[in-house]
Amino acid sequence: MLIDAAAVLVRRMRDAVTYLAPIVGVIAFFQLVVLRAPFPNLAEVAVGMLCVVAGLAAEAATVAADAGFIQATEAAQGAYAFHLRMVVAASVGAAIVLGVLRILKG
Repeated sequence: MLIDAAAVLVRRMRDAVTYLAPIVGVIAFFQLVVLRAPFPNLAEVAVGMLCVVAGLAAEAATVAADAGFIQATEAAQGAYAFHLRMVVAASVGAAIVLGVLRILKG
C-alpha cells in the first residue's frame, strides 16, 4: 500500500516536471537571451521550483479526488476538468505576463 502511494507520488511529480518544463524554458530563454543576465539567487530559484512541483503534485491529487465526487455523466466530468484546466492556464498566463511587465517596467 505504501509502495503504491509512493509510486503514484513519483508519477505525479514527474508529470508536474513535464508540465513545468515549457514554462521554465521560456523563463530561462527570456532571462539568458533577452535580458542577457544570469539567474540571481539560483539556489533560491531551484528551491522554489521544487516547491512548485510538490504543489502541483498535491493539486493533481486534489483535482482527481474532486472529479471523483462529481455524480454525473462522463461528459460532465470531462467538461469540469476542461474548465478547471482553462482557469489554471489563464491564471498561470496572467502571472507570467504580470511578471514580465514588472521586469520590463522596473
